[in-house]
Amino acid sequence: MDETTHYHPQIGLNKYYDRLESMLRVKGEAYLHFDEMYIPPAFWHERVEAESGWDYTGRFHRQCGYFIPVDLNALLYKYETDLAAFARLLALNGEAEQWEQAAKRRKDLMNQYLWNEPFGMYFDFHFLNGRQHCYYSLAAFYPLWARAASKQQAAKVVRHLPLFLQPGGLAASNIQTGFQWDFPNGWAPLHWIVIKGLENYRYHQEAQEIARRWIRLCTKVYLETGNMYEKYNVVDMSIRTVGRYPSQKGFGWTNVVYQKIAVDLLGCTVC
Repeated sequence: MDETTHYHPQIGLNKYYDRLESMLRVKGEAYLHFDEMYIPPAFWHERVEAESGWDYTGRFHRQCGYFIPVDLNALLYKYETDLAAFARLLALNGEAEQWEQAAKRRKDLMNQYLWNEPFGMYFDFHFLNGRQHCYYSLAAFYPLWARAASKQQAAKVVRHLPLFLQPGGLAASNIQTGFQWDFPNGWAPLHWIVIKGLENYRYHQEAQEIARRWIRLCTKVYLETGNMYEKYNVVDMSIRTVGRYPSQKGFGWTNVVYQKIAVDLLGCTVC
């Protein structure tokens, strides 16, 4: 919640940040004596976007440091509600009320800045321009996973599923930019977020269909290659993904999401 880095005090929501200058001032390095260093803004924004985990995507228009992201604030909302529940269990009622108030305030601000009623979708907010970047991505499902959306909001977000649904599951966005966190790439953690979000609001049929498609893709590639992978092409059911590097083998998040979906959601048995 540092106002100089990850928190926007006027808006009241959080953002990503990178302390690039302090990182460059490494003890013993030759350029330590310089009083000033010029860091190109584009380079700083790249570092900030790397902190987001969506490295890289068209979501942030190459200006991630100027955005209030949907997913980050949904995650923080979930932490606040979880901490409130923990405090209630420990009979720390005063602390629980503080976390509950923080969560309510965040949800209200998310509705003000990140929810778009005419489009029926959550979008990231560019705080310098003072407007949302209407970019369709699976980040919009994080409020459903966190239970921050109302039933009416959830219903409107779910209507956009066809924008992302492909033979192998869900594309990260509906726009092909050449970045790896966009179309046609699919990612295990995003599938888990969307599926759990749908289940939270009783969209069981949609969750099951996405789960089956993702498991079918991962299984197909495993039978062909003997490996699980970091990311997949959900359009042509392969590992011919876009981005700066090929999909990596044996990736932990794919392994665990595959098992959780197959066992917990689809009812497969584990030998």
